[in-house]
Order: sequence, then structure tokens, then C-alpha cells
Amino acid sequence: MLVKEVQEQLHISSHTLRYYEKMGLIKPERNQNGYRNYDDNDIRKIKKIIYLRELEIPIEEIKAILNNEKDFQNVLESHLKKLDYQIKSLKYIQEVCNDLKEKDLPLLDVITNENTLINENINQTELKTDIKKIFDYFKPIKTVVLGYRVDPNNFFSAFPLVLFASFLASLGIAVGLPKAIDYLNQQLVASNLDPLPNFETTVMTVAVIMIISLIIFSILITFHCGKQKYIELTDNQLSICSLQTQSRLSILKGMILKDSKRYNRNYQYSDLDYVKINLIFSTTSAGRTGIWRTYILQFVFHFQDDFEFITDSGQYFGEDLKLAYQILKQKDVKIISDDIVVEALKQDGKLFDFFEDHFHLNSKK
Repeated sequence: MLVKEVQEQLHISSHTLRYYEKMGLIKPERNQNGYRNYDDNDIRKIKKIIYLRELEIPIEEIKAILNNEKDFQNVLESHLKKLDYQIKSLKYIQEVCNDLKEKDLPLLDVITNENTLINENINQTELKTDIKKIFDYFKPIKTVVLGYRVDPNNFFSAFPLVLFASFLASLGIAVGLPKAIDYLNQQLVASNLDPLPNFETTVMTVAVIMIISLIIFSILITFHCGKQKYIELTDNQLSICSLQTQSRLSILKGMILKDSKRYNRNYQYSDLDYVKINLIFSTTSAGRTGIWRTYILQFVFHFQDDFEFITDSGQYFGEDLKLAYQILKQKDVKIISDDIVVEALKQDGKLFDFFEDHFHLNSKK
């Protein structure tokens, strides 16, 4: 069975299949043409892997089960203990939080009070670690923007440059136009044609040309800024700015008044049906080094009102795709993606290096 057939039968992507192969979970044979050929044993393994991943059992444990290095029941028992401990820890944190709310105590007083965290049935060292994780989970998170957004400060700071460019343009036209007309008149006279009227440079002429240039440059910049398309993930809501949801004038008003959320389309995280993260391969020119392949993560936000917002991320300065993924996970949003994409968003290194190490699009294996 070829890759495409496996994809259709098991509803799994080719990226995930290659990832399982790289991690040593499956080892499909190759036919004479070099294509992967999955037999019945491979299909059974893949079905097991998919099921175990849905139970959130780590890849390393799954590999040990498939290689008969660990018994499934033992792994399941260990996994249940971890889940049970997490449940107990969360319940205890819930009790602490309820107690804090009733007593109206400052958070710092509670954290520094050792007696508040005493519970005979829970290991104190592990509990304090879990408390830190859970407080990190619930504390306000940084704002993440995916897509193209213009900072209002950058917009206003561009106008001195526009003013200078307009001055240079007016000066160039005021000086160059008379010379151009003079040269053209020489050609017309030589051809026995009537010359054009002479153009004299005056202060008023330079000022008029400068004003016209200033207006043109300002319109171009404003038009460019009106094409913003981004989604902002904050601690309590999602804010979408796009010509898909509002007018160009609305986008500009929000940017200039520094009140974009007022004009953007805003959602709560509970309004999200799911987020799909796709890996897209793109080609770009790298100068003398020739063609360069890049990896782009496409985020598809599908809301319960059937509105869908798509943004190709990783192309604009300041985007933090890993933090965006963490926020969505913290908000318990359903994420649909390949295992390799999830693994990339969880690791500490650069996304490009991770994908390049896996796909080798810019180097030999």
C-alpha cells in the first residue's frame, strides 16, 4: 500500500507518516521505484500509534510498546498514575484558589506562607512545582499577533521621511523639467516644429510640486497600511483585523486612533470551533545561493458562527508562533495538526532548523 492509499484509509498526512518513520515507530519497505510500500503489519502499527497518541501517551512509550520493550498494561498503569496525580494537584489548587477568594488574601502572602500549602496526601516538592506551573498557566499572557500589522508609531514616524522624499522629488522635478523641455525644444526646432513653452522654476512651483508629491506619497503609505491582515491573541479574547471583516477606512481609523480592537472583529476563545495548523512549503530567491525553500505555518481559525480566518505565519517580524500555540493550548482550543508540526511548536530550537532537519529541502540527507 502506497502513501496516498494509507492517507485515504487512515485519514493521516504524509508528514505524520514520515515523522513516525523518523522516530523509528514504523519501517516500511521500498519498492523498485523507491516509493514507500506499507504492508498489513505497518497498517496495524499505524492504527495503534494513532490510538495511543489520542490517549496522549508519549512517542517514546509508544515505541517501547511496539518494540515489546514495555508491556502496554504497565505503560497504561504508569500513565494513569500521572493523570491521577495531575487531577489531584488541580483539585488541590482549586481548593487553594477558592480559599484565597473567600479570604480575599493577596497572592504574595499566600505563596510565601508555607502553612497554606501543607497537605499530607500530596508530595510537597512536586506540589510546589505543579503550583508554579498552574499559576503560570492562569497568569496573564503576552499578546501575540499573527499576520501583518502596522504599528501606529511607525506609521507616524514615516511622515518626516515622506516630507524629505517630497522635497527631493519637487527639487528634482523643478530642476530637471526645464532641462528636459529645453532639450525637447532643440529637437523640435531641428525638425521644424513649434517648440513647447519654457518652464521657469520659482519658489511657488517648487512648493506646489512638493505638496503634490507629499499628497501622493501619503496616499500610497495610507493605502498600504489599509491592507493589514492579522489576528491578535490576548489573555481574554481574539481580535481580527482584515478587509474580510471591515473596511479600509475602519482599519486606518483603528490604527491612527490606537484603538484597533474597537473596530476589529472580536471573539472569545469559547467562540472558536477549532484551529487547524498546516505546514506549507514555499520557494524564495536567496541571491547568489539560488533557490531557497522555506517552511510556513498556516493557521486556520474556524469559529462557531462559520467564519473562517486564515493567515500564513512566520513571514512577519515579531511573530511568536510557539507562544501562539501555547496560548491556544492554555485556552483548551481544539487544534488539528500533524504530529511533526506539534512537535516543532513544542521544542526549544528554531522552527526552520527543526523542519530542515526533518525534510532536508535545502541540503542533502
